[in-house]
Amino acid sequence: MPGEQTRRRGPVLVRDDQACVPLGRILVEGDLLYLLTPLVPPTDPATSTDPFDPLGRALARYHRWVRHVPYTPQRGITDDHVAHIGFARVVIFVVSGPPAAGQKSQISLLEAARVAGGQRPQIVLACCSLDDLGIGQAENKFPTVVEISGYSRGELELAADLLFGSPTPTLAANPEPRRWSVEPRKSEDMPALYDLWCEALPERFQLDRVALQLILREGPGYCQNLVVRDPTTKQVVGFCTTFTTYLYSDRSWLGSVAAVIVKPSHRRQGIGSTLFASALGVMKSHGVVRLQLGTTYPRLLFGVPMGLNVENWFAKRGWRFDGMEPGTGQEACDWLLDMTDWNTKGLSASGLAFRFLDFVKSQQEYDEAMEFVARESVRKHGMGFYHLYGRLHGTPHMGDILLGFEGRKLVATAILYTPRSGSPVSEDIPWPGAIGSDVGGVACICITGMPSRHGGEDTGQATKPRPDDNLSINNTRDSVMIRLLDACVRALREQGMSKMFLDAMKGGQEGFQSIGRPEPSLL
Repeated sequence: MPGEQTRRRGPVLVRDDQACVPLGRILVEGDLLYLLTPLVPPTDPATSTDPFDPLGRALARYHRWVRHVPYTPQRGITDDHVAHIGFARVVIFVVSGPPAAGQKSQISLLEAARVAGGQRPQIVLACCSLDDLGIGQAENKFPTVVEISGYSRGELELAADLLFGSPTPTLAANPEPRRWSVEPRKSEDMPALYDLWCEALPERFQLDRVALQLILREGPGYCQNLVVRDPTTKQVVGFCTTFTTYLYSDRSWLGSVAAVIVKPSHRRQGIGSTLFASALGVMKSHGVVRLQLGTTYPRLLFGVPMGLNVENWFAKRGWRFDGMEPGTGQEACDWLLDMTDWNTKGLSASGLAFRFLDFVKSQQEYDEAMEFVARESVRKHGMGFYHLYGRLHGTPHMGDILLGFEGRKLVATAILYTPRSGSPVSEDIPWPGAIGSDVGGVACICITGMPSRHGGEDTGQATKPRPDDNLSINNTRDSVMIRLLDACVRALREQGMSKMFLDAMKGGQEGFQSIGRPEPSLL
């Protein structure tokens, strides 16, 4: 009839500012699709079936990793819901309709789920008119919204088809992707880069302005910062940082993508992809022989941080996260040890002795240590170790290099540093200082090749062990590690430190459980 609103048929993708539909573009095998549906009476009174079961089954036809969990207006979003959301790659939140008298609004629960989900894609499936819910087309808090007229089985199955199939029909087509201009950052951009870092990353990755500025300092072929500006406001809305450093002692170049950060309000518009492609072009033009995600030293982020759900973004650009060989997704952890938990009562020396590099014969011992580090860092894939030891050459901090001997034979080295010590290492690894002023650091631990108690022969493919690399039968890699760390604890205690930070340790947690009770750090 004239004047009567025509009822739409079938599901409608109202908006998709996250560009996540169809879901097959962002979900891969093993990704959890978390479906949150309201607990409502069965549509068929003769059965006790959840009316939204057909939706879960329809989604599972496309992606088998579906976790369907109901919520109730009375209990709201519980800790269990939040925990599941934390493991999800995508969250679908279903709203059945406006609240009945005395009920809590499902939109308020949707808000709680949205906050718990952080930056991961979240889709609202409204089983009624958006106008009835008060979230019309102008509402931008919910970037991806699908509307259906009810929650019959047929409508729910069509909604699943839409989410994994063609994203039409829509109320408004997504705008054509912009072409973004990339340029080197200017000196006056540093406050904007710091604000963007703080806005885009969780609290555990926060640094103070001075520490971040030191990390992002630029030099020829060393660090480059690329930015994208909003063409209207000229504000920085994205930046990418790259480092080019020595891979090992052979002076070959390692290129590192340290960070790709985009302002949350400007994501999914191609800014990150444009920055990433530009960064790779810059590093390849510098003749790098190896590319990596994350940085060795200077240390911004060692790799792709766990828990930020960005692996798929990089995987689509050719990076692997499923391998066991170095550079394909192996886990590395920072460890923070409270020294009051350190207990080495009854620990014997086992023929090992530790001391700092001797200033009287510093150049001779430094050269010996650098030869040792060059050999062991290649064998253990310790990329960047040689660079960081080299940063200490000619400075008073050469004496921060700890040497471990079995008899007269050098079998282990490490670098110690403390916040505000002025050491180049404390500038290149700012995280202990970000945790607290009483946190000392240990970096670039090298231990000579020998059979390891955990995992067999601890050698890489780059070099073969020399006959004089082997320790006596009294020691293994683990025994040397424990005694080395004991020497580090004692040295840092003497400098007033109460905690010890171990930088980017690989190989799991078993070996560390035997040295006290270290806990993973905030990174």
